[in-house]
Amino acid sequence: MKKTTERIEQYEVKEHKYFCDYCGELIPYSRYEPIYCCMCERDICDSHVAYQEYEGDTLEKYCPECWELGKEYLAKIEELEEEEERLYDEWHKKCKEKTEESKNV
Repeated sequence: MKKTTERIEQYEVKEHKYFCDYCGELIPYSRYEPIYCCMCERDICDSHVAYQEYEGDTLEKYCPECWELGKEYLAKIEELEEEEERLYDEWHKKCKEKTEESKNV
């Protein structure tokens, strides 16, 4: 959850602070690291990160609820990724065979 504090003197200052949606702990903000679950976008502190991994250059964090919900999907996704790899291999093999056939003609 995001809380905004305003101090008004000669000028207006807005200070954004982020608090864990699970325990209310203040989360130190970092422009280089996300502070929220990549699925539900709840703000989460380090103690409530169920799982994290880099997807390319981006660190993806998962809250406990989303990680638990995702377990059934992850197994299916893994099966589909294996099938995708098998299909690419089959495609590659057929292209190689076709190339070999045309060289022999």
